Amino acid sequence: MSGRLVLEWGVRDTLLQYLERSADFEAQVRDGAVYRAGRGIELPLARHADGTLRATGSVVLRAHGGALTVPLVGVVLDGAALWIDDPVDGPGARMPLVTLAEPVREEAPERGGGVVRYRTALAAQADVLFMYNYVPGAPFAPLFVREEG
Repeated sequence: MSGRLVLEWGVRDTLLQYLERSADFEAQVRDGAVYRAGRGIELPLARHADGTLRATGSVVLRAHGGALTVPLVGVVLDGAALWIDDPVDGPGARMPLVTLAEPVREEAPERGGGVVRYRTALAAQADVLFMYNYVPGAPFAPLFVREEG
């Protein structure tokens, strides 16, 4: 992949449905990121020399006065997990949000060509973000990395 990279992720459909039903639901997007109701997020990515893919934008999903917050900030894909800035331990700390299964390259004309798809599962450290409603290892939506242009 050598063009503009984009991460597409449906997070988890039941979670998005729950958030979107909340009267105070908000999706805060920055720096080219996108949130699509019922479909999930898109984040622009940059490839780094260490082999990681790092988001250049962010999405924060909030409901219930902020009691339920999904902070997709500082997103990094390292091949094994999707990492975020840790909202529990604070500045400089990192948290794996979901683990990534072996990547599968596939043709996806509806996404503009070839993509790499990862199955995802909730990382053990991230269950706190969901008030322990999802157990570690619970399946989340597939994550796609696609190249544009």
